[in-house]
Amino acid sequence: MTPIRRFAAGARRLELYSVGRTIGLSSLVGAVAGLGAILFQYLCQYGSHFFLDRLAGLRMDGPAGETLLLPGTQTAFHPWMLPIVAGFGGLLSGIIVQRFAPEAAGHGTDEAVDAFHRRGGVIRSRVPFVKTVPPHSRSGPAAPAAARARSRRSAPASDRSSRPSSG
Repeated sequence: MTPIRRFAAGARRLELYSVGRTIGLSSLVGAVAGLGAILFQYLCQYGSHFFLDRLAGLRMDGPAGETLLLPGTQTAFHPWMLPIVAGFGGLLSGIIVQRFAPEAAGHGTDEAVDAFHRRGGVIRSRVPFVKTVPPHSRSGPAAPAAARARSRRSAPASDRSSRPSSG
């Protein structure tokens, strides 16, 4: 018996094929999740840039140590546009969810449990895409506040006391 055949026979006994399959699938899931996170970040920044900066003229610095994808515009600040932008974002996300995947409404935990127990774990393939798009249309006003909160948490304590409070 050649060394390769002996290795293959030993691998079958140790179930290395199963381990290799698990590692391969885990790597694939990790890569897809990483690309999804990158896409989500880009969409958040583009949504904030368009809805807040271009429409309302609200420009906020990004989190400490991070650079923004798009430079700020010279649009004058219109505080009255903020509720309009937020309302439009909520309306747009509601229309998208109701039109393309009504089961994607809400946080999704109940639907995931229902799909697991009643539908054999099957979730329509469009649901992840529908769950990804609406937050960018309504995150406009929320994104800078979240970024400001992150940058305050990451700043040294001595720097926090010198910053004006946002409340």
